[in-house]
Amino acid sequence: MEFPQTPKPRLDEFLPTQDVRLIDKNDSTFALLGLSEKGEPMIVLLDPTGSPLAGWTAAVRGRVTVDAFDEQGMLRLNVDLEPRRDPMVTLLERGDYDSAAHTSMYVLDPDTLQETELGHSPTGGRIPWLASEMGEIHQPISLLDQRGDVLWVSGR
Repeated sequence: MEFPQTPKPRLDEFLPTQDVRLIDKNDSTFALLGLSEKGEPMIVLLDPTGSPLAGWTAAVRGRVTVDAFDEQGMLRLNVDLEPRRDPMVTLLERGDYDSAAHTSMYVLDPDTLQETELGHSPTGGRIPWLASEMGEIHQPISLLDQRGDVLWVSGR
């Protein structure tokens, strides 16, 4: 039995403000800077069709997330970096048994690197050896040019 393809998420659904666009010499947009639906500063890298490849978000309380998307533009990998906490890597896998949109969530076991269902990991998915703790990011975030002139401010 084949399930219907889920529609690609629209970029403006999770990055409603696209304040700064980075374009190449062929006028193709390859990155966007704006605010997420929660008003958090976000950078999204795009593939040639305009679908998201990866994203960086400065979330509330100094947390930073790095996301990776599949060919359909669906979130498949999330790295959560928080002040005073070990990083956490979450894998989101599409299930094929009940619907095309079904997603299962896993974290990596820091000792075996095996996927463990979210909620069943003794470390809560935190990986102490992955990196040192993330420093706190204080908002608003500003984009400056090489002269120090402000080009963009996140508005928080």
